[in-house]
Amino acid sequence: MRCGYRFATISLVLVIGVWTSSVAGDVHLEGMLSSGEKFDGKLLRDDGQRLIVKGKKRTFTFMGVNVVECTVRVTDAKIPRDVEGLPLSGRAKFLLLKGHRFLAEVMFLCSLGRTAERGESGGLTLALWAMERAPFEKLVTGRQVRAIEKIYADSRYKLPPRLGGPDTKTWSPRRYRLPSPQSVADVLSRADAWGKGMKRIAPDTHRIETEHFIIYSAWSKSDDAKLRGIYEKLYVALCKQFDIPPTDNIWIGKLPVFAFWKKKDFTDFGVKVVEVSPRMARESSGYAGYRGRLQYVILGPVLMKGMTKADARTWFYELLVHESTHAFMLRYINPGRVVNWLNEGIAEMISAALVPKGSASRKLRKAHAAVKQGKGSEFLPMFTARNIPMGSESYGAAQSLARFLLLKGRKKFIQLVYELKGGSDSETALGKVYELTHEELLNQWIRKNR
Repeated sequence: MRCGYRFATISLVLVIGVWTSSVAGDVHLEGMLSSGEKFDGKLLRDDGQRLIVKGKKRTFTFMGVNVVECTVRVTDAKIPRDVEGLPLSGRAKFLLLKGHRFLAEVMFLCSLGRTAERGESGGLTLALWAMERAPFEKLVTGRQVRAIEKIYADSRYKLPPRLGGPDTKTWSPRRYRLPSPQSVADVLSRADAWGKGMKRIAPDTHRIETEHFIIYSAWSKSDDAKLRGIYEKLYVALCKQFDIPPTDNIWIGKLPVFAFWKKKDFTDFGVKVVEVSPRMARESSGYAGYRGRLQYVILGPVLMKGMTKADARTWFYELLVHESTHAFMLRYINPGRVVNWLNEGIAEMISAALVPKGSASRKLRKAHAAVKQGKGSEFLPMFTARNIPMGSESYGAAQSLARFLLLKGRKKFIQLVYELKGGSDSETALGKVYELTHEELLNQWIRKNR
């Protein structure tokens, strides 16, 4: 086992390591990113995070952390003298020389998965997605984390300092799972099929693609630039909120979004393509969900009676942010759901920040006004409700409570989400992280906003 994971470890370091040698033309890479993009060519540069690969027709630049599968071929190996003492093959020593910054994470993941396979042509196929087989929620605070850290501590001292020795940072677990290449291909293919179905219903539908999203829009093309901008701004804001580098891609490929202008088109698409109930299609304004591996966001018509086009756009962007935040929370850590009051509170909090002229800010003010009128205790049933009431005061209270908890520290707030994603009920999670019951949290919040 130890030799197996060493071999895989040393191989994987090439993909996400630090380029320290002048021998740049010795390595050829072919593989797939988590976005579905494929790359093939010579490795020109690897600074520990960003890789540059020169192909026949184009040069690829991408983050190593988003590689899900890669085949590596080494054509020459110049072995430095200071690694001769390590019990590794000549090729492994060469690959070790190429990087060390992510050594701790790679060492652990390889020891779990043994995901490097030698091909007939001499290449090594590295399945980075397959290294994440362990249930993530069990890695957060359980025994496996301590075991992983011990593996790291026992192994790193054997390496020369410049190759990942005592100066290397400690291992930390991912906050999302890399998808398999087949999952990425399936999701992008099914999203495209839904897009074609949307175009049959709404002929003005056209496709917009950003770094992290695919948007099938029935809006005017004059709105495309705004849609691209707000979506990438949202992604950065969510990553910042939950301490994920915005260069990482947490989606399976990209998140598909279907944006409608007409109510009939929205309803028909929901019933005929997504296969939701006719009632849900008629009564909802938008929703996020799953169909197998396919995660999606559907955004409803926005031009309602008495509403100006400017108001409609504001309302639409707020809906976009709210529902896409729910989609992000479904991918974060694992597919487990966060309790409804906090889930809605987070979505409203992000909406208020990115669309300040929208209704989320007004809902917040109404909730605080209710507290000042002595109605704060009426929000207590919200904590145990399957779905909090749709009234603006309840959504405002959920947002305000999320903000209140966040003020106690971002790390604690993230820990609360971890506990909920791990299966704890709302009050148990609050007690473990904040030492509060629902009623105690509500009373503290009331005193602050009275």
